[in-house]
Amino acid sequence: MTTNANWKWLQDETHIWKAHVVSANLIPDLELELLERAETEAKEQGTPIFTTLSVKDNVVGLDLPGMIMKDRSIRTVDIDGLTLEMPSQDWESLLAEVKLLQKRVFASGLGYYKIHAHFYCLVLTPEQRNIMIKAMEAQLAEAAVEGEADDKRFADGLRKLNEELAEKGGAQIISARALAYDQAQVDQKGRN
Repeated sequence: MTTNANWKWLQDETHIWKAHVVSANLIPDLELELLERAETEAKEQGTPIFTTLSVKDNVVGLDLPGMIMKDRSIRTVDIDGLTLEMPSQDWESLLAEVKLLQKRVFASGLGYYKIHAHFYCLVLTPEQRNIMIKAMEAQLAEAAVEGEADDKRFADGLRKLNEELAEKGGAQIISARALAYDQAQVDQKGRN
């Protein structure tokens, strides 16, 4: 198992590929894979030009695509020297996604997993993925409580905004997350 990996941003200056956060020892394998894929999948876009940057303070955030809410609860996991910050609201779905990742294999034979976040990809060894899963499972109950509180705050805020808009004859704002929270509350009351 790797210990306190040297985490880097691997960036493609031609923007063919998203940036990747990866431990430095995997960079040669990852660059080779992306170059080979560019030959078959993105040939018309040219050849990637890679640069690497240190991950500032060894901390990155992992977020799902969609609307990002300010002031929401964030939990962290430490993976081999990298602190990964993730919203409590997305904790359970991110954990499920990480568990379902298919193992990939570099040309060198080294196995790895790739998580596609909103703005970048996170590349993990099998050992690093297992560390992430165990750390997330250990915090699942607390993340659920925080995530529900954030969902309630969001749904309440959106409800208040829509009331104000309705008074002024404005259009209503609909959010799948707020609707899901409201439906879960109705379902919960029906079971009690």
